[in-house]
Amino acid sequence: MKYSLLAIATFCSIFHGFPLPLLATDLTPAKSFLTDLAQNVDLNPRSAKDYLERGVFYFQSGQYHQALADYDQAIKINPQSAEAYSHLGSIYALLGHLTQTRQNWQQASTLFQQQNNLPAYQLIQQALKQLPPLD
Repeated sequence: MKYSLLAIATFCSIFHGFPLPLLATDLTPAKSFLTDLAQNVDLNPRSAKDYLERGVFYFQSGQYHQALADYDQAIKINPQSAEAYSHLGSIYALLGHLTQTRQNWQQASTLFQQQNNLPAYQLIQQALKQLPPLD
């Protein structure tokens, strides 16, 4: 199956339930929301959920490196977070880092299967099939 960055990006959008990053004209509400997310992280530095939520915000606003950092932190806090691995793999796919994409999606797939989350497992499996074979 031929690799298509657009196909991977579309998958990321559908799988994670939010649109690909769009440029906003008025960022005031977004800045306020980011402040709230940052406060949540400050108040609960051991909450993987709070890092995931802020990572989603960063992803939506096109701040991929900040999103990567938050997803990495979520995994450090909760290594069983299939969602964090799937998000991390999606960011790497958008950045064109296919080895990291594959590694993170495979880990997410394993965890989703262990957690009996069949729909997420099947979606990740479909995404993995979109990736080019290893050289």
